[in-house]
Amino acid sequence: MQSYYKTINCAMVNESHDSIKEKRIACEVATRYLKDGMSIGLGTGSTVNILLDVFDEMNLCFKKSTFVSTSDRTTEKALKMGLNIDQDFSGELDVSIDGADEIDPNGNLIKGGGGALTREKIVAYNSRNLIILADSSKFVETLGKFKLPVEIFRLFLSGTVKRLESLGCECKVRDGGQFITENGNPIVDCQFKSIKDPGTMEKTIKMIPGVVEVGLFVGMTNLSIEGRMEGAVIHRYKELNGL
Repeated sequence: MQSYYKTINCAMVNESHDSIKEKRIACEVATRYLKDGMSIGLGTGSTVNILLDVFDEMNLCFKKSTFVSTSDRTTEKALKMGLNIDQDFSGELDVSIDGADEIDPNGNLIKGGGGALTREKIVAYNSRNLIILADSSKFVETLGKFKLPVEIFRLFLSGTVKRLESLGCECKVRDGGQFITENGNPIVDCQFKSIKDPGTMEKTIKMIPGVVEVGLFVGMTNLSIEGRMEGAVIHRYKELNGL
């Protein structure tokens, strides 16, 4: 089921920045699901960065809200805006808002291009609702064109990489091992031809000793907002809880 929304007060940008404009459209529509007093998880990356800009530009007030951040980058910007960040929050969040690298028709995701997949998955798992914001290029029929990020331990790194490659992918340690997550671990980017059964693939990768987390988010998304130049399309995968 899809519904169509026109964008609100969307600033025009150069045609070469269409994806930025589409993300902004999605972010503006997302504000309709957020109310002051909610507990809100914030993802990491360019889309969430735009969302925070939209909060500021629309003068949205979240003085009674509590936010949980998935990265130091997001935390720093949110604190500068005066948002209440509580990394010791317990219980369930009302909603988490995040971007994605790929989204399939069932709302399954590839995430982790920015390296925060583990914290993003923890926050999403501890939320009653997950809303994903993305430009139109992120919506695909089958996951796998985007390299699948996997966070791993350094101990026996080469052995873990070999076991990942045995699943039928080409692996590359990001930046030759120089890229380190905020958890202190490297990321392996795994290029599959396609991932036709993301649920099975997620479980298989998680069973490899040495894997911290895999950037497959399966069955977690309640709703995604696809920004398009003419407005936005809402994709619903399961009922929203209390929104």
